[in-house]
Amino acid sequence: MRVIILVCCLAVAVVDNVEAKSITLNQLEQMLRSEVSEWHGTSYEFGGMGKSGVDCSGFVKAVFRNLFGVSLPRHSSHQAAIGIGVLRSRIRVGDIVFFKLSKGNHVGISILAVVSLRTRQKARV
Repeated sequence: MRVIILVCCLAVAVVDNVEAKSITLNQLEQMLRSEVSEWHGTSYEFGGMGKSGVDCSGFVKAVFRNLFGVSLPRHSSHQAAIGIGVLRSRIRVGDIVFFKLSKGNHVGISILAVVSLRTRQKARV
């Protein structure tokens, strides 16, 4: 239920931002790719939130603010707390994906329409 509510909220934000009545997954993917390309060459900076230096959660927060007018929490652990687990095979364009690396937690944005992985474990989205 929370995923549906979140998706609806994001859809409303996207509609308001692009002044359109509907948006396809392909259009959303292109919007994300365009925004991401503007960050190309930005260096990693722990705690950074801008194009002079950014970390993963700052990047996700900035992209969602810039594209959708959505205000997300600053830290990945707080971002993860507002989402719910879904099967990896159900991840869609624009979903925020959380995963653990050897050096700590990480967050990113899915820009692929469908992610196919071998496992059926749940991912935080």
